[in-house]
Amino acid sequence: MTEDSNITWGRFCWHDQVSDAQSKAIEFYTQLMGWELEDFDMGPQGVYRMWKAGDGSTMGGFMDKPMPEAPNFWLGFVQVENADETLARATANGGTALSEVMEIPEIGRAVTIKDPQGGVIGLFQPLGEPFSTAADWQPPALAVCWNELMSSDVAASTAFYTEVLGMKLLRRTDYPEGKFTLAFVGYQDESREAAIELTHNWSENEYELGTAFGHIAIEVDDVYEACEKIRERGGKIVREAGPMKAGTTILAFVEDPDGYRIELLGTGRSD
Repeated sequence: MTEDSNITWGRFCWHDQVSDAQSKAIEFYTQLMGWELEDFDMGPQGVYRMWKAGDGSTMGGFMDKPMPEAPNFWLGFVQVENADETLARATANGGTALSEVMEIPEIGRAVTIKDPQGGVIGLFQPLGEPFSTAADWQPPALAVCWNELMSSDVAASTAFYTEVLGMKLLRRTDYPEGKFTLAFVGYQDESREAAIELTHNWSENEYELGTAFGHIAIEVDDVYEACEKIRERGGKIVREAGPMKAGTTILAFVEDPDGYRIELLGTGRSD
């Protein structure tokens, strides 16, 4: 185990947007979210377009989907010290490997897995310097602040992410009026790292690959103002800014060109 206390194994270190309409996705996120681009030459594999958050930090990329029949989706990667060992723990605890461990020359090793409830995440083992988190580090503006996965069994999903990936249960709340449960798992407080939001709608007992992915959430200073700016730029607001159902946190949803809904969350969340 690496001794550097600034290294957070298990943190979400990268988010890829995977689609068959990459140019439309890039236009949407750069114009409406203000993300900047940086190109990375991958040789025979072409150019990989990476996106940067508010402070210029490189946070993820845009990819063509690997198979025509696959849905367009967002994929969050968790930083691990050993991809093969983590994959072995995942499959031993009911997870499924959706790809082979892929070698990215001079960068790292990556593999995609599905949890027992159908949620999909990526595992990333850096070959060089791991992504570090200094004690006073705060996520940049317009970074992904959590990843929602739908769960038919919150207890089983929580056990998978805590026992296999070593995360902690940060909080869990039942909403009887709304008939749903939210459980957040991660390595650190949500103010410092993107967490996984496990969502169980009490009327849903089964999810399939593709529908088990909920959405990503992006933190903004003012949700109402962000919605107005997105509307002015031609963006589609599918849920106007306002308090969450059965709660007080201010949120909104916008839709990207692939039909995925992106949640906008205000700072100082309480639910």
